[in-house]
Amino acid sequence: MESKVVCTSTGSSREIELVLEGGKSLITPAYFPAISSFDIKYSFRSLIRHFTYYTKVLISAYDLYFLPKKIRDEVYAEIGKIPFIFLDSGIFEASRKGDKRWKIELQKNVMSKIKFDFHSSFDLLPTKPSTNFVETTIDGILRSREQCSKAGFVPIVHGSPKGLLDTIGKLAKNYPDLCNFVAVAERDCGDSIIKQARTVHRIRNLLDSGEKCNHSRILHLLGCGDPLSILLFTYAGANSFDSLDWIKRACDPDRLRLIDFSHLDLLNCDCIFCSGGQKKNYVERVLMHNLWFYQSYAQQIKTYIQENTLEQLLKRYFSRKLLDKV
Repeated sequence: MESKVVCTSTGSSREIELVLEGGKSLITPAYFPAISSFDIKYSFRSLIRHFTYYTKVLISAYDLYFLPKKIRDEVYAEIGKIPFIFLDSGIFEASRKGDKRWKIELQKNVMSKIKFDFHSSFDLLPTKPSTNFVETTIDGILRSREQCSKAGFVPIVHGSPKGLLDTIGKLAKNYPDLCNFVAVAERDCGDSIIKQARTVHRIRNLLDSGEKCNHSRILHLLGCGDPLSILLFTYAGANSFDSLDWIKRACDPDRLRLIDFSHLDLLNCDCIFCSGGQKKNYVERVLMHNLWFYQSYAQQIKTYIQENTLEQLLKRYFSRKLLDKV
């Protein structure tokens, strides 16, 4: 997995090209729609089928492991058709369901059965105050790396904003080769969008600095799908994102807002799925509209970066005062 900066723009925004095994190329900014078994009313199998249109998806190893046997082979076959697969550890689903069965060895079992481009570390969630959480997190990352030597390894770091900085700073200093693609959860970066953006920018600075500074390192934000957040965090230095928002809400392309799932007909959207060019039932139309939006939006931001005019887009939605705070 090799990466290079294609171009930079205002703030800490940049376009990065990531070349994977087999010659596949991923360009950032990038959005990975996520699929999860937690708090989602649509079946895993039905959601996978939407990715004949969209080229990227983040899937939980937990969900894949516990698929019913009668549909497992079919789902695995469908996954094999998707160009870019980000295989998440499944800690999110296991923790939300209180399932203590989920272990790193089960994640490894899934990794041996499907093809993927990126795989996360078996991340550790901070359940109580700990003086050695930084060391424990790094130990877990090293153990995860030993479980699978495939390219596309993505360490996930959790904690408070300060904890994120401490862990990533130490990881970048002692294990710089493990920092080419790092992920943190949006919710861990702070309790307001300004604090989150500041944390993202500080992480970006850590990844860019050091003896082996590398401006082509990718910072991924887990659980970030709000369009305005994606825009601001790209400005602050994030490069890729994922979320379940495409399943839960409808996207308003004009205002860059997420609205109620039932309100798509209130928008004056002329995308192929809303203009009548594709006949779908309502749920299908919303999901396809959302995938179309995220794909188009990532390309739009990329174009602004290429033209070094990203700040013009930011100024449509954010005040100068807010941008200065970031």
